Amino acid sequence: MMGYKLSTSSAWSEDQVRDYLDTTVLPCRLASIDQNGFPQVTSMWFLQKNKFIYLSARSKSLICARLKRNNKVGFEIAGENPPYSGVRGRGTATLINAVSEPVLEKLIEKYLISTDSSLAKWLLSHPQSESTIKIVPEWMTSWDYSSRMD
Repeated sequence: MMGYKLSTSSAWSEDQVRDYLDTTVLPCRLASIDQNGFPQVTSMWFLQKNKFIYLSARSKSLICARLKRNNKVGFEIAGENPPYSGVRGRGTATLINAVSEPVLEKLIEKYLISTDSSLAKWLLSHPQSESTIKIVPEWMTSWDYSSRMD
């Protein structure tokens, strides 16, 4: 398996980045380009598998429309409270029919714990109207200011 292309200034190793992405229950801030050429940020649930980042969205959503026009993205996964740390990067996104490559149930399990809640049932009720967003990171970095903030 190929690894992530990490910046030489990344605070964490590739294994530490993978561990952070696997264990962090924070949204991914996904930047995409709108119809006027401006970046738009959308907060979304994510999961990391192998060297890819996966998200899920309604196929007719604005984020999917933007990604169809321009598949270049930026992303950040980081908390809002000290000590500040996180991962950010850029890459390309591919939209995949969620029936053929589902991730929504795994996202619900990661963020909601249970697929029995009314929100989970509603989200899972129309798999044919979902798209899986697969991000291939081109470049990533991490930062960790915890030693500065003690």
